[in-house]
Amino acid sequence: MDLRQYAATQAEAVPVPPAPPPPLLAREQAQEAQDALREAEVYKRYQEAIRTSETARTAITKGLQAGLNPYRLLLTAVDCIGKLTSDTVFSSSAKDTITLLYGEVMGDPQALEIELEDVETRLEHLRAYQGTTEERMRVQSIIRQHENRAQELKNRIG
Repeated sequence: MDLRQYAATQAEAVPVPPAPPPPLLAREQAQEAQDALREAEVYKRYQEAIRTSETARTAITKGLQAGLNPYRLLLTAVDCIGKLTSDTVFSSSAKDTITLLYGEVMGDPQALEIELEDVETRLEHLRAYQGTTEERMRVQSIIRQHENRAQELKNRIG
């Protein structure tokens, strides 16, 4: 056996390592980067949802122990559920239903208190408005309507 034949047998006996995988294309790398950003955003929202639910649970527990308005506690729970499910309409819909059904229709004073709080909050904003003279005159009419509604609610609450 000459040197060439010996070298040929040695080359066959030594395993050749597999070729490294080809480098990722730029598009694949960009897609991986976008996926990583999306995953980070999902995780961030998940952490925020956990904080929201913990805050709501604490508020509800303290509210129950303090004997707070059960409709207000229900709205806290509904708001939390809406945030956890990313449903922006759920909370406002529940609030509207409570004030209409239990407040207006059934005359429950605790449900009427929720609407009264909303009316008084709007009154504060209306009274603080600093527009033109003509706009303030229109706002004065709206303020009177809100004051009448607030008084009506106070009378119904007792």
